[in-house]
Amino acid sequence: MYCSCICGTDKNKRVNDFSCLFMKNKMCKIRLIFVAEINQTQKAYMYISMLKTWFDAQTYCRTHHTDLTLIENAIENAEVYSLIPAQTNVWIGLYREPWTWSDQTRTSFTNWITGLPDNMKGIQHCATESEKHMNFKPFFS
Repeated sequence: MYCSCICGTDKNKRVNDFSCLFMKNKMCKIRLIFVAEINQTQKAYMYISMLKTWFDAQTYCRTHHTDLTLIENAIENAEVYSLIPAQTNVWIGLYREPWTWSDQTRTSFTNWITGLPDNMKGIQHCATESEKHMNFKPFFS
């Protein structure tokens, strides 16, 4: 069971990078996608609407489910997108250094926006997923 959080606007199903300060911003409307692992090869996803920061969403997911979403391949990527409202970014459990999932496993699947990650200003350490593919944002604790 995993959760993804949705925040911001975007269109192209790609991952983005954001500041975790942005993720802690209480004004950021974040929604969760609850992912129930049916077995080792199959997952089921459910959209949950809640107002959470990235850190609060991670805590919520770990308390009520397991962790933030790990997108391990293009099929899972497409399945998650089928639940995401148009023009949104999805917080995922990917963060750096190096790029690692929130369950501490290394990532082997990425779908970055062309030219990213670029770690603008040296503070973009967390990933989002959107229709534009993977991107990253600053991560402040």
